[in-house]
Amino acid sequence: MEDNTLEIKRKVEEYQLNSSPTPLVSIVTVTYKQERYIRECLDSLLAQETNFDFEILLGEDNSPDSTRQICMEYAEKYPDKIRLFLHHRENVISIDGVPTGRFNFIYNLTQARGKYIAVCEGDDYWTDPLKLQKQVDFLESHPKYTICVHNSNVVDKEGKRIDDFSNRPKRLEEDALESHQIPTEKVLLNNIALFHTSSYFFRRTLDHQHKLIRGTHIKSGDFVLLYGLLNKGKCYYMSDTCSSYRMHGAGVTSAYRNKAIAETYRSYIALYELYLNEFPTKYRSIFEYKIAYYQYLIAENNYSKILNKWYSRFTLTYFRVRKAKSKWKGLQEKVKNQFGCVE
Repeated sequence: MEDNTLEIKRKVEEYQLNSSPTPLVSIVTVTYKQERYIRECLDSLLAQETNFDFEILLGEDNSPDSTRQICMEYAEKYPDKIRLFLHHRENVISIDGVPTGRFNFIYNLTQARGKYIAVCEGDDYWTDPLKLQKQVDFLESHPKYTICVHNSNVVDKEGKRIDDFSNRPKRLEEDALESHQIPTEKVLLNNIALFHTSSYFFRRTLDHQHKLIRGTHIKSGDFVLLYGLLNKGKCYYMSDTCSSYRMHGAGVTSAYRNKAIAETYRSYIALYELYLNEFPTKYRSIFEYKIAYYQYLIAENNYSKILNKWYSRFTLTYFRVRKAKSKWKGLQEKVKNQFGCVE
């Protein structure tokens, strides 16, 4: 039996937990060393205009700057909205040697009381005061959908807009965009995130918590979460721009870019293996294709290293690359025949 229990090495401190006991929506916010941005984030969440109650689950990861003090200030000022969890570094989950906010995020999910979950990390912020209301209205009236997403701006550390995510869903067919229903196979086949996490709004279930716990060795928790939601229902895309994602080079994603590329490929393989037998049978070929593809990239990467250093091992590695590539190409053709295209 799979272990779906989150390991807690040191008890998390709960601070000023007086919010509504029956919120419809739980907003999950994790923060660490974000004293420069956390006020803007929290102000944008508190500015939401809704006809229902919501709670803000604010997890602070024991920052060395003033982030924790700011969070405590807001929790004291808005006790009816904010539930603050003060974390300890002993509980931090590191992936490939990089400390992450994964424990913080999963713990927030375990404490959520809402029917729905919204996500906004401490250095991002929402730009539309009706964001939650729009997403609640949709999911309340469309029970077959598990997640609702929207467009997001990309801003720099000063908050200046430099791009947006609208070009990413455009990688899909026009009919999918017109219907606002994103086909599951298109999300699975894309190698990039089509939507930013600040747009995520989904139904709360124990399943996605368990998948995140079992996938704590996988770098992209965003994909672990998204795939789990797609396995339970449909994804709806709103073209409205309702949030901003801040790129500033200090986050976990930036830290991963400095790690060995082979480690990233292995993490993708672990992601697809986690869901290989979970999705309906018709999607199995996609996961097999993706696993074979990254196995090929690892083999090719090793081949390049060996070619440069030890020519004597060249031949053996060369044929391993050819074998991996042949398997990947065969599965690629299978997916193309089944779904019409591949990424």
